[in-house]
Amino acid sequence: MFQFPHAGSRDAVEGHNPNFILVRDFLISAAAQLNRGGKVLISAVDSPHYRGAFQFDEAADIAGFSPPESYPFDPSAFPEYEHTMTHQSGSAIDHHDEFSTWVFRK
Repeated sequence: MFQFPHAGSRDAVEGHNPNFILVRDFLISAAAQLNRGGKVLISAVDSPHYRGAFQFDEAADIAGFSPPESYPFDPSAFPEYEHTMTHQSGSAIDHHDEFSTWVFRK
């Protein structure tokens, strides 16, 4: 499970958004650890911007996963959950209303 990945940069890497590279490489690494039927969950802000930045379908295909399924994620359903950012104080959850968890199956 990878909760709210973010590369912290918008500078292109290999011609892609760095968030796509982060997710793609995470999925490639995870795929090597999973048996057939294993799954990876990634939660992120669900907006056109973030869906475009992460390109979950393309990352899944490259890493050998089926296209991901998406389910709403409600942080308030997990009272102990705390979202923190590594490069600044605050939380992205405070600035967005829609979140989803994408499920990638091997």
